[in-house]
Formats: sequence, structure tokens, C-alpha cells
Amino acid sequence: MTLAIHYPRQAVEKFLEDRFPDTDWSTIINDMPKIIWRHRWNDLSEKYGLPYRKGHIQNLDSNGTGPSSFVAKVTANLPTINKSKLSAK
Repeated sequence: MTLAIHYPRQAVEKFLEDRFPDTDWSTIINDMPKIIWRHRWNDLSEKYGLPYRKGHIQNLDSNGTGPSSFVAKVTANLPTINKSKLSAK
């Protein structure tokens, strides 16, 4: 069993709007999955243009300043993203 950190899409939206109030994130947020796994942050950052890298998000989480997160107990392999299907919009 593994513990995995994830964020609801609404928590990431609030986090982005609080940190970057002059940017309209609505289109990006609507295209993102409902659950954002922290281990996939870099992939989603590349696909959607999210700021920061996973390591920085981890540091923000440890300071209590990252997106509101949840811990999930995972008994199987976490889903991965097929990087060959990523494309810039």
C-alpha cells in the first residue's frame, strides 16, 4: 500500500486564483481532471501550463501554503499519463 497526495480540481483552481489573480484559469481548470495527483503535477504542468514543478508544490504543501490536499491509500499502481498523447493547446 502506498500513500498518495491528491488535490480536488476546485482546490487547485482556488490556489491558482489566489496566487495569480490577474490570470484567467477557467479554461485550463475546466479541461483538467477532477482529481489531480501530486505525482503527476509535472505532466499536467507541461500539458496545461500550470506554474511550478512537483517539488515546489511539495514544499508549499509542507508549509501549509499549497492547494488543499488529501492523502489516499493506494493498493494498486497509480494511473500514469501517456506522454506521447500530450499536445499543446
